[in-house]
Amino acid sequence: MTAATIQDPALTLRTKTCVRCRETKTWGEFFAHVRWEDGTVRRPRSLCKVCDRERRRLNQRRVRAEIAKDPDQLAAYKQRQREYNATYRRRAGKAYRSGGEMPTPVELLPSAPLAAAIEHAAAEEAQGDHGHDRRLITVCERAGISDRTMRFWRSGVRTEVEFAVADRALLALDLLWWDVWPPADFPEVAQVFEPEKAAA
Repeated sequence: MTAATIQDPALTLRTKTCVRCRETKTWGEFFAHVRWEDGTVRRPRSLCKVCDRERRRLNQRRVRAEIAKDPDQLAAYKQRQREYNATYRRRAGKAYRSGGEMPTPVELLPSAPLAAAIEHAAAEEAQGDHGHDRRLITVCERAGISDRTMRFWRSGVRTEVEFAVADRALLALDLLWWDVWPPADFPEVAQVFEPEKAAA
């Protein structure tokens, strides 16, 4: 969420009815369809965020089921996905290291910042509807984190998270690694994500 979006009064003052669930919600519960030049929402989408995500998930399952019927098409699809991930995620600072190789699973990162980021994502989605715990479980599921693991992180029983788990969570929550672990505060994490810069 950009600074312009946070300051946008339309997100809390204006409402819209989702065409799928028929619930009337504030604009903040909808993804932006069109934005003004300053980044504020000009027109929200027809579906609320919950319904929009569900629609995307169903479409992905349908497309993948169709592709899976043809082994050659499935192999080509997986290759395209690998190529896309290797370029986009590396450019965005997610997932793969700058060199393109996957890190070994033994690389561990501090779990507290990731737990805080998941908590923040759940709080943003709840937006004062007193459903923070329910939203937290939903966000954890989306990030591929069990609520038990999340409880361990919050209580300090576990203080580290494997790189692969953290990477999957970052991708699901649409976060960049340096937003969760600022390089100035976590130089050891920067060495994991961008080893060639750390060596320079």
